[in-house]
Amino acid sequence: MKLANLTNVKEGDIFTRLLAGTMPMKVIVGEQDEKHIYVGSHDGAIKGTKEEGWCFRKDTSCEVDKDLGVDGSLDKPNISSLIEYDEEDYKN
Repeated sequence: MKLANLTNVKEGDIFTRLLAGTMPMKVIVGEQDEKHIYVGSHDGAIKGTKEEGWCFRKDTSCEVDKDLGVDGSLDKPNISSLIEYDEEDYKN
């Protein structure tokens, strides 16, 4: 598993959100700021906005969820992380 490089991410980029380290979910980049990107579901049901999408730190590729007390750091347990998209993750 290779964490996604979010250095030059742009709107419309596709990644895999690896939920709980085991469940791949195809996501698309929407909004971003200096430190975070916001992704939504690839089918558009969840928009990649600050209000609706999932938030990930650019420097760690890990999810930030204030409601669950997760700050996206690598030294704490994470809900999910973004990895490079691979079509093989979605076969079966």
